Amino acid sequence: MHLVAAVRTSKELPTVVSTHDFHVVITDQEAACETVEGSFRPLLKIILEDHPAVGVVLHSCIRNPAYVSTLAQLGVHAILDKEDIIEFLPVAILAAYAKANYISPKLASFASAPASAADVRPLSRCEINVLKSVLAGLSVKEISLTLYRSKQTVSTHKKNAMRKLQVSSDAELFRAFSERDFAIVELGSSYMSNSVKCN
Repeated sequence: MHLVAAVRTSKELPTVVSTHDFHVVITDQEAACETVEGSFRPLLKIILEDHPAVGVVLHSCIRNPAYVSTLAQLGVHAILDKEDIIEFLPVAILAAYAKANYISPKLASFASAPASAADVRPLSRCEINVLKSVLAGLSVKEISLTLYRSKQTVSTHKKNAMRKLQVSSDAELFRAFSERDFAIVELGSSYMSNSVKCN
């Protein structure tokens, strides 16, 4: 394996795609974003949506089993914890090249911890949208108006998502995650299996 290019902004990606043959992209959650009319499109989303044949290795600082499960469900092949990035990067690259799933040992240990034995299924698209809105500062009533859902439905999605993420309060949610964390995993329905679509 060899490095063919380093991208510092998402605007450089089309040039790399047109001039290099590559099979794996290594990125992190904070990678350069494309800004379009006030919204942003993280590099991870650009790769997953526009280049689905490319293997993806993600370096994540979030050690939440349900969040990691959601990333894997969306098409991230290999996910590395910040403490595993050096030692396990070659294994992650090989897994992504083979389109296999890989979670680094540190992240795997969090997923198998007794406290994580609860619900570690991926978040649904609706749960992601609700959490992103909560983290943007919207109330349940405002979210229900924005998403054209009843307040009860929004409350249920929020409650289910917080249970999966093992957070018990809004304050704990705000300490653990940001709006961008959920913008990254907010992909179109074509990238979600039936088990994680809105009902």
